[in-house]
Amino acid sequence: MKNFSKKNPLKIGVIGGGIILCAVVEYYFHFILRMEIIYTHIFYVPIILGAYWWGLKGGLGTSLILGFIHLFPHILTANLMSQNIAGSLLFVVVGLMVGVISDQRNRTIAHLQRVTRKLKRTQANLIKSQKHLEAWSKSLEQTVQERINELTTLFEVSKVLGSTFNIHEVLEFILKSSLHILHANTGSVMLLDEETKELRIRAAKGLSQEAVEKTRLKLGEGIAGWVAKMEKPLLISNISKDTRFKKFKSKEELYSALCVPLKVEDKIIGVLNVGATYLHEFTKDDLRTLSILAGEAAVAIRNAQLFTQLEELYMETVKAFVKAIEAKDTYTSGHSEHVTSYAVTIARELGLTKEEIDTIRTASLLHDIGKIGVDEDILNKPAKLTREEYDKVKKHPLIATQIIGHIPLFKKVIPIIFHHHEHYDGNGYVSGLRGEEIPLGSRILGVADAFDAMTSERPYRPAYTLEGAVKELKKNAGSQFDPKIVEVLCTLIEKSKLPKIEER
Repeated sequence: MKNFSKKNPLKIGVIGGGIILCAVVEYYFHFILRMEIIYTHIFYVPIILGAYWWGLKGGLGTSLILGFIHLFPHILTANLMSQNIAGSLLFVVVGLMVGVISDQRNRTIAHLQRVTRKLKRTQANLIKSQKHLEAWSKSLEQTVQERINELTTLFEVSKVLGSTFNIHEVLEFILKSSLHILHANTGSVMLLDEETKELRIRAAKGLSQEAVEKTRLKLGEGIAGWVAKMEKPLLISNISKDTRFKKFKSKEELYSALCVPLKVEDKIIGVLNVGATYLHEFTKDDLRTLSILAGEAAVAIRNAQLFTQLEELYMETVKAFVKAIEAKDTYTSGHSEHVTSYAVTIARELGLTKEEIDTIRTASLLHDIGKIGVDEDILNKPAKLTREEYDKVKKHPLIATQIIGHIPLFKKVIPIIFHHHEHYDGNGYVSGLRGEEIPLGSRILGVADAFDAMTSERPYRPAYTLEGAVKELKKNAGSQFDPKIVEVLCTLIEKSKLPKIEER
């Protein structure tokens, strides 16, 4: 043991006092009482204490001192006996035994203390590791949740993009979804003009109207032009530190940006841009997410463009049919267009949907296409038609279905055309439907068609006045016409909301 006097003064005092006490007892019994054999059990107390406190060195030291004290009187009196030597040796043996046990105890305690300290360090490391693991687990959970949200949003985006062919709606939805997923606050969708080979903004957020209208980028010009030319996505974490686009005018307004190409069948049709004007750096994961969205978006945009082209072709086809009809019947020139205006106005007043109104518009333009199959002499006859001739005219709705019945785009139009001469009381043609059995589009078209016919000149009669036409409509409301639709038309006329009235 080290420096016991400094560390254990009380113990040193106790052992010293015990040794002195044992010496006094030995002196008293041997020199005063003249007894050869004394009671020596008291000697073991300081020996055991010394050994217990300081181990082998303490036990051996104390036992040797007390053994010498025990033998010293006998050595002075030359009366040393074997039993005295044996007693002193027994002190040493006890001191050695207790010292060894104490040392072993102390080593065991020291080992346990080391183990305890190690366990505490291990526990501290485990707590630290646990906290790190909890933080990592929380971060991983957040990342996984973000990815789940992204995938869910991408799935929803995919469904929405597949449900509409309106190019404006598609572009706005793509931009809105991109900004939402990536927590961006500005962006645009730019489409490539095939003729000029320039990128033009077709949907934007966070940009001025002037920028939207005037921005034109050649391939290779600016960030978007570079992406379109290289056909590669681009991530700029900090635009102010990026040297590739020093000439990019708006870079001071953005902190970071993402730009990905919109490609269909390896052909560039535009670019999708998103940016942050606040302190926010996009990551490679953000670029990957936007690239996935751009793939879906490009297909949707292309489909919408094709649908728009198809619609234009469709309407040109309809107009060609209308011209063919009017070429046969010179007295009905402009009739289909007038009927269309009236029917669409009535449909809007009734609160029909855009799709329903578009269907009624097409049906109104084509409602007389079946007259192509009716003899021109009958159509242009200046006198009243015979019954036989009228029966031929009555076939024109059926002829119309035969002409356009196999064209998928006209699927919703055909029932309206086929039944537009049905009467509300069931006395019309072709099927003799009555009331609500007649399609709403047909009832609207029937009123609009009759009103234009009455206010137009015919070979066999002059045109009705506006008042006369209204009177005739009201007279036949509930029999030939749907009274609700007649009421709507008359209200529109009274409020001067019906198109073409001034021109008639």
